[in-house]
Amino acid sequence: MSSALVCILSLQSISAFSLFRKSYRPPIEIASTSHRLSMTSTTTDTGNIDNGSHISNKGQLLKKYYGGDYAGHIATFSQTTGKLIPVPDYYVPETLIEWGMIPSSFELLTSEDIAFPGDNDENLPQLNRVGIRVIPETGCGVDNLDTLVKKDSISISSLETFDSHGTASSILRSDDTNTKFVLETIFAPTTSLPPSEIRNTEQDQGGDSILKRIRVSLTIESLPQLSLAAPIEVIVERQTSIVSSEGKVVDGGGLTGSAVYQLIGDSANKPFSDKQGFKLDRLTGRWISSSNMTDGEVNEYDVDSYLNKGSLCTLSLPGNVIIQYEKIKEKRTFPWIIEVSLIEDEGEGHAVRRRVMQRIFDKAGASTVKCWDEVKAVEI
Repeated sequence: MSSALVCILSLQSISAFSLFRKSYRPPIEIASTSHRLSMTSTTTDTGNIDNGSHISNKGQLLKKYYGGDYAGHIATFSQTTGKLIPVPDYYVPETLIEWGMIPSSFELLTSEDIAFPGDNDENLPQLNRVGIRVIPETGCGVDNLDTLVKKDSISISSLETFDSHGTASSILRSDDTNTKFVLETIFAPTTSLPPSEIRNTEQDQGGDSILKRIRVSLTIESLPQLSLAAPIEVIVERQTSIVSSEGKVVDGGGLTGSAVYQLIGDSANKPFSDKQGFKLDRLTGRWISSSNMTDGEVNEYDVDSYLNKGSLCTLSLPGNVIIQYEKIKEKRTFPWIIEVSLIEDEGEGHAVRRRVMQRIFDKAGASTVKCWDEVKAVEI
């Protein structure tokens, strides 16, 4: 197992959103705005695994788990039912609609560039992210693809990190409207990757950078409501380069289907969103929560009493992502807890591993993050 790194970021961001499409799809432009996170504080807690080493070098953290180019798919799911929300019809060619072949997800190209203005706490690194959604096309259109581009400039105001098993990151920031918050969780799977998912070794100069990651984005209403306010986005992507292209792949047009396929790899025609999520009844049983599997805390899970008790909503999504949170009541009670976890399942004869990132909000809006790693006995 690789070491784990958990980071908690409280930040302000500047976002821009542009849609570049053919004449029958009118362009949309939304001006950039700046936001400041209003929640009072963020703390971290390693939960059941409290023996990791603290990492103080913020630049080292960002270089290791952020930055470079990624390619994969982004899918959207209902925040109440977990049901897949396919690509909207107005982005899909009529021929695909007629054939009943509406894509379950967008192809996504991501570029992240890290700027280091200084080494002191008053000049923290800034993460610039460009997300390029590729609009589905057929025929000659695949030689000049339309794209939907979003740019985020993230200035970090506080950062805490620590090591544990696996790799996980939790980011909480304002959304583009400055009325809601975005909670982004990133997991880097530790299970074996097929050859098609391994990037070109000539580009692998970073050594410690991750090859594949899963990003989960949740939109949360601000106080006093604190509830999921928009569909859930899940992104599964592989790193194609440790050096950021700054999104210039679409500059001047001419992005082709073959280029996108080469970047995403064999999974281009087999997106994760076409598959089923992890069956929740398989969570029932004995789980050991610790970095040391011989003397960790033992948890017993029962689907009926644990996953669906009271007002809890538990969603299992493709990509082996599980979301659990408390649904809206007549009056919000605190603490409000939201949990994002990743299941790693290599099949029969292997133990099932779950990595959990849990964020606990109090009535003042402050949040505490707990993370832990747990393993279920081998299923026969």
